[in-house]
Amino acid sequence: METPGKSRFRLWVATCAIIDLVWPCAGRALLHRPPAGRWGMIWWMGFLVILSMWTISMMINALQALLVAAAIWATVQIHLQSRNIESIIRGPCPGELADFERRFSGRKLSILLILLVYVVTPTVFIGRAEKRLSILTVNDFGTFPSILPGESLLVLKSGTRPAKAGELVVFNSEHGTSIGRVVATAGKTVSVSEDGVVIDGVPVPSTSPESISFDDFVLTEAESTEARGLMVYSEFSGEGINPAQVFIRKDAVINRPDVVVPEGTVYVLADNRSTTHSTDSRFIGPVFTSNIAGQPLFVLWSAGNGPFGRIERVGSFPR
Repeated sequence: METPGKSRFRLWVATCAIIDLVWPCAGRALLHRPPAGRWGMIWWMGFLVILSMWTISMMINALQALLVAAAIWATVQIHLQSRNIESIIRGPCPGELADFERRFSGRKLSILLILLVYVVTPTVFIGRAEKRLSILTVNDFGTFPSILPGESLLVLKSGTRPAKAGELVVFNSEHGTSIGRVVATAGKTVSVSEDGVVIDGVPVPSTSPESISFDDFVLTEAESTEARGLMVYSEFSGEGINPAQVFIRKDAVINRPDVVVPEGTVYVLADNRSTTHSTDSRFIGPVFTSNIAGQPLFVLWSAGNGPFGRIERVGSFPR
């Protein structure tokens, strides 16, 4: 016959199983395996923090991080829930019920640790991250097709280090917030034409333009218009920085004669040099370094026509 104590035990195990689904190992800590549960919580939170740091530092992209976290979570849940189901089916072992009833003092420590691991730690981490990170939604074609209009990017806010030639930056102007690539710093003389960028009389090394296939893209009508006739080449504008992918349409590059970049500014160009739907130094002049807001890290979300948007682009890195 089922005793009230056994019923309470089964109900408590079922409750802890649900808690484990949301906060892995927290239910285990509240149940009858406090040491294993407590160490499991610490391990899980440490894993999430390290995974977040890897993602922010662009060692892996956001989608890869999500898949890794989901796989580890599923593995942990298989272990936890199999133990929980086993306990619910068999009920308490001899002596386990009495042990279960007198463990309230041990649960106090577990509850305190749960609050520390799953409330205090994320709050501190998010609070610190909020000071260094922001989110930007792209509204123009300046970086098309590397970054598409409507995509939301995670941005690393600028620190004290000045922007270097070749870096993709987020900057503010009277026209709003835009993304562009630094091609020259203070004191340099810059000119732009369909043949490329010339700095201090020396052409920036680049490859020959090649046609682009958009077969793998699901484009909107405006994007299809922008993509028509677009070509790509690599531009080596920064020392020690990966070459930039520059996009042009033949006979549609907006040229600019020689400009000397003043102190405290940088010369920024859109990667899509042929679009008229962007803001860069050809139109607004050199950008004050104080107006550089940060660097784009990766795509958080890509809006599209389907219910899941362009989910395959989530986590991609703009270069």
